[in-house]
Amino acid sequence: MRKEFFTLVVSMLIFLGASAQENYSKVRIFLDGKNIQQLAATGIAIEEGTFKKGVFLETDLSATEINNIDEAGFKYEIRIADVSKYYAERAASDKAQLIRDVNDEWPTPENWEYGSMGGFYSLDEVMAELDSMVALYPDLITQRQAISTDTLTHDGRMLYWVRISDNPNTDESEPEVLYTGVHHAREPMSVQQMMWYMWHLLEKYDSDPEIQQLVDATEMYFVPLINPDGYEHNYITDPNGGGMWRKNRRDNGDGSMGVDPNRNYGYKWGYDNSGSSPYPSDETYRGPAAFSEPEIKNIRDFCNAHEFKIALNYHSYSNLLLYVWGWTETPSPDDTLLYDYAKLMTKENGYTYGAGSSTIYPTNGGSDDWMYGEQETKDLILSYTPEVGGGGDGFWPSVSRIVPLCQDQMWQNIHAAKLVGKYATVTDKAPMVLGDESGYLTFEIKRLGMTTAETFTVSITPLDDNIAEIGEAVSFENMELLQVEMDSISYVLNPDIENGTTFRYLLSVDNGDFVISDTIEKVFGTEVMIFLDEAEDLTNWSTNEWDLVGTIFHSPEYSFTDSPFTNYQDDQTNPITLDTVIDLTDATMAFLRFWARWEIEAGWDYLQVD
Repeated sequence: MRKEFFTLVVSMLIFLGASAQENYSKVRIFLDGKNIQQLAATGIAIEEGTFKKGVFLETDLSATEINNIDEAGFKYEIRIADVSKYYAERAASDKAQLIRDVNDEWPTPENWEYGSMGGFYSLDEVMAELDSMVALYPDLITQRQAISTDTLTHDGRMLYWVRISDNPNTDESEPEVLYTGVHHAREPMSVQQMMWYMWHLLEKYDSDPEIQQLVDATEMYFVPLINPDGYEHNYITDPNGGGMWRKNRRDNGDGSMGVDPNRNYGYKWGYDNSGSSPYPSDETYRGPAAFSEPEIKNIRDFCNAHEFKIALNYHSYSNLLLYVWGWTETPSPDDTLLYDYAKLMTKENGYTYGAGSSTIYPTNGGSDDWMYGEQETKDLILSYTPEVGGGGDGFWPSVSRIVPLCQDQMWQNIHAAKLVGKYATVTDKAPMVLGDESGYLTFEIKRLGMTTAETFTVSITPLDDNIAEIGEAVSFENMELLQVEMDSISYVLNPDIENGTTFRYLLSVDNGDFVISDTIEKVFGTEVMIFLDEAEDLTNWSTNEWDLVGTIFHSPEYSFTDSPFTNYQDDQTNPITLDTVIDLTDATMAFLRFWARWEIEAGWDYLQVD
């Protein structure tokens, strides 16, 4: 009996050790003669990585997954043989480059620190950060609370949430926004950036009027770790970072472990076997039933108990901001609204944005589709998936990249909170150079906030003595969502202003709760046109590929195009060069203006003007 017990224990230890040590490699998979649907059918997670549509996907794969794509007939190239080792060694060698401030706009919060896991927080460190926040700012953030004390993870853990608001311990009738992290255990950047954002809100509340106004008018909810079991598993196997476990820690009963939490939501769960996998050993295994996993039951119940208007479910990596639908390429009824919000939120980080199904590939059982699509147990949530970081960052970015990646999410996070409230953008539409000492400064206002404001008021405030008079503010009442209006405010400049002088003013919009302003700079003077080409011929230009087309133009009857009547070629640089020398010797300043349109492969191709 003793001998049999010893043999069983040794066998279990060998099995578990082998499972934990499966090697992962960075692999570039070529789609030569095949499509992304066939690749998804092998069970790999195709939504994370570097994807060049129709050409290749580069991502981190286990030895089992590499074998699967090989058996499916895909050509591939091993770029990094042991990516876990690579991530850990990169983090260790990068410690000398620990930085705090690389961006003046979003300085590092005083209380934010690097974690012990390759620069990232461990599970215990995340909990300690939340406890520190409430200890320092008890009037702005709640104690961490369990979503449920009964619905525990497979390893017996609870999912915790906190709320940041001006009265955090009271559930007020303010608009609510939700931020989540770590659906997938190997994506620590999703929680790291969240801690940065939370510390920024708390520390800036007393000194930054915009942050104070936002916190006062909004309830912000945070669930930093949806998959604590998988996250802790990576810490146990790779305490210095680089752990590649993705799923939760369900024992599937067949020798495999784990369900993909982001394939277990109920909306269109199991719609097909390429958008999620029915096979327990696959990384995209959807589980035995919709909401079978305690982690996702927790999120379902949490959403049903609240009135979230927008959710950001953070992942990594791909430099993307995805939204519904995931399960079908048919646009959702709110596609225009989702698009406009995504365009605004990615203004600073430049992420590619679009519906998940068309931007990458259809998936099913995901968080965004359920949060938006389920409208019987709750109202719809405009749900987004930010994929933080690029191909060079991978799942475990280098230490020197953590701060920049945190800063890249700040505009996005703050504007998600703005968009659930009374929010409108006001855009300067006046010419850069004004030739008259008096006239009108035009602007455009667009209502974007989901909460109705009775009145938006646009005003102009001079920032120097070059402006002598400004007209009265303009009010807009009961604007509809996405409604756009154009208007203007009069101005009179100082009569002594000289040609070429710059002047500045604040263009502001007041929603009744708080004011948002932008600094505008103009130039007084008379412009002299020294070169004009209306694209009617190529006389002034040298080029091999560019030509005239008469199908699309700004002014009749032609325009220049780099690839007339066809698509441009891969890996091609295609210049068009002005032959005329433009003499700016006597100019105090100069402006280049042109009309352009393009359809290019986002993230890969670009137009550059030199």
